[in-house]
Amino acid sequence: LYDDPVLDSLIAHSLNNNREVLIAAESVLQGRLALKNQNAELLPKFDASGQVQRGNFLLNSIGETQNLILGSASANWEIDLWGKLRRLSEAARADLLASEYGYRGVMISLISEVATTYFSLLQAKSQYDISVRNAHSRDSMLQLIQARYDKGIVPIIDVDQATIQYTIAAGAVPQYERQIVQLQNTLSILIGQNPGPVETGKPLSDQDFEIDLPLARPVDLLARRPDVIAAEQGIVAQNALTGAAKGNRLPSLSV
Repeated sequence: LYDDPVLDSLIAHSLNNNREVLIAAESVLQGRLALKNQNAELLPKFDASGQVQRGNFLLNSIGETQNLILGSASANWEIDLWGKLRRLSEAARADLLASEYGYRGVMISLISEVATTYFSLLQAKSQYDISVRNAHSRDSMLQLIQARYDKGIVPIIDVDQATIQYTIAAGAVPQYERQIVQLQNTLSILIGQNPGPVETGKPLSDQDFEIDLPLARPVDLLARRPDVIAAEQGIVAQNALTGAAKGNRLPSLSV
């Protein structure tokens, strides 16, 4: 949409290295493992143990050396009569979906922040260039008026006014320099690297601001928002946990 390869690369870099995105991605992996573990509760459980002993002590008397090998195995399966385990799996699945849509929401917010900061940086650079040219123009004007004053053509008040105008123009230059550094540091943190200079692409005047966004009804846009879907899945998970809690009040059957 932005048609700026540099901005596209910054967004891609941020999605791969931003700390908040990495945390959200790990939450999705945790949700997948939690769902896998919960689904395993529906299957039978097997246990086995073994023990090997060798000695010649038997009932506090010394006898022949003997080898003693013991082994045992067991299987247990809780039959989900009341759907308790299935409701827990449903809750885990809803938590997984909520974490996945939360991950998408973090990515969308990050893309927005990177693009906004990037265009603010372009604007600050454009204003810096204008302020530098303005300062040079005011300096040339001051030198011209000073030369005319030296020749007795203009009064001293013209020199004072030109000096004030040059001072104001020159004072704007470091302000925009500081703003550029601040925006570069912010953008560096967003893309997951140490604060420092950030490369930019096309200047602000060459950017295409006529972005063709798809039109949709507000209700359709709301239904596609990841944070809204994540909240809905949170309700599904809590409802499933309520059903599992009711199932705990009933007798369980294990084989």
